[in-house]
Amino acid sequence: MQEINPYRTFQELEQDLDNGGRFYNLFTKAGDRVVSSAELKKAASVVASEYVAFLYLEMAVSDLVKSRHSSIAELLEPDLLSRFDEQKPNSTVPSQVGTDPTVGTSLIVSGYTRYLSDKTRFQGMITIPITTGNSTMYMLQPIYDHFELFEMFDEREMNGRSCLIATPAGTKFEGGCRLRIGGLVRKAEFEHGAEDAQPHYLEAYYYTRL
Repeated sequence: MQEINPYRTFQELEQDLDNGGRFYNLFTKAGDRVVSSAELKKAASVVASEYVAFLYLEMAVSDLVKSRHSSIAELLEPDLLSRFDEQKPNSTVPSQVGTDPTVGTSLIVSGYTRYLSDKTRFQGMITIPITTGNSTMYMLQPIYDHFELFEMFDEREMNGRSCLIATPAGTKFEGGCRLRIGGLVRKAEFEHGAEDAQPHYLEAYYYTRL
């Protein structure tokens, strides 16, 4: 998971995004005032997922004034801009995450976090591929074996409905800190009889301290 410090100026944005891509992107050029998909992915520290790179872009420009957003659009290649407009992540508050989620949707959520240390509170499982030789099997394993779980609330008092945030193992946040989290909506699976009223969670890719 990567921390994002939002750009403060359009010049910072342009310098970071117009980077020429990685060494094997032979047809991209740094400093030409045109940002390709390869350059955006490099800035977002992803290799394959343009969808996740759009999360990075939306969070990285969150502090720029709206009048500069037209200039941002002018930087992106036309096809890339079109896909960004279609796939741009929505922003919401924690209490609204589970109301009508679509698995795989990118989402940006802002709120106050609390570490979920009681592993009996959520018994969700995730599917993990296990490869042996030339065959691959899929097994259900407890989500706690692979992620740290945090509850996120709308308000500092941490009352009412919350959403569940899954972060890489070892992630630590100060209790009660306010964060902006960008990730993909996932749905946990449950063994028979252990169903949870709130099976959806947000798999975090990026965060910003607020």
